[in-house]
Amino acid sequence: MFWPSGDSPGDLAFNNEVPIFQKEIIRNEIIHTINIEFDDNLKLHSLKKYENLANVYCLSTPDKNYLIKITNRDIFLKLQKDLISYAKSNGASVSDIINFGYFIHNDTKYTIIISKFIDGRHYNNSTDDLFIIAKSLKKIHKSLKFYKNKKSILKNAINLSKRLQKVIEKLKLDLHKKNFSIFCENQNWVQKNYDWLDEMANCFSPNFYDNQKAQCLHGEIHPANVIIDKENNPVFIDFEESVHVYAPVEWDLSYLVQRFCLRDNPNPLLLRNRLNAVKRGYGLLPSLSGTMRQISWYCMAMILDLSLNHDIKIPIHEYEKFITLEKQARSLNDIV
Repeated sequence: MFWPSGDSPGDLAFNNEVPIFQKEIIRNEIIHTINIEFDDNLKLHSLKKYENLANVYCLSTPDKNYLIKITNRDIFLKLQKDLISYAKSNGASVSDIINFGYFIHNDTKYTIIISKFIDGRHYNNSTDDLFIIAKSLKKIHKSLKFYKNKKSILKNAINLSKRLQKVIEKLKLDLHKKNFSIFCENQNWVQKNYDWLDEMANCFSPNFYDNQKAQCLHGEIHPANVIIDKENNPVFIDFEESVHVYAPVEWDLSYLVQRFCLRDNPNPLLLRNRLNAVKRGYGLLPSLSGTMRQISWYCMAMILDLSLNHDIKIPIHEYEKFITLEKQARSLNDIV
């Protein structure tokens, strides 16, 4: 599985040539999806070096450029497209999905998502960027507060919560039995972090949808999902998580603090300046440290679900990342 580097996405440079056999597969699917014929003037480059079809691509035509995302995840695209269109119609700065489709290659089902290509950059660690990102996030939250299909999102959130609860119950039982097979070859890591996992198993509560202030959100705010365009406007992309996240706005704000403000372990003064920039852009912030801890556990539960129910091997740095995020949140209880 391709693990995107959402916290440190790097430059938006599509410099990788696509192998001929892969280009032919993608060509056929693009023709079916948006009726564009390939010729010598059309160019296709990938963001990451080729590992498999699951990647992000730039399709350049004489008239315009397209962003092509291919994934093997089932992500409720019709609902996602509708939610994005609704947010945009209500003033949110988001990237529309032009069209999408499905195809099978080597017995694997893939989804192809085609959007407008945004010429821009990612977050540059500045407080100016944090201000405009937080300001745009506020508009997204306002635009989605009364989303017409929120019942569908709520239903997905409840189903996901039930699934994660089963994962946590298994984790709790396995920890009690000292059976660490769910972690595959990382069982030694479990022994080192047993106490942390035990606390997670006993304290994680996935029922965010029960909160009276719960609403539809973006769901996964991190640097790879925000592009600052040439006019210095933040554009939010990749709403995959939005289709099953129904929670208070603290959810998105916790992501913003964890993945933007804390990404490089800033000193106290820099952190204070970053948080002030978020407050200037978004407005008064609620207490976030508790939600930040819950999200760290949520992300851990999600990757355990992938390992347990989808037979996907998880790189150890993913486990470490979420432990680090939870410990950061705990240490900042008096600040956020």
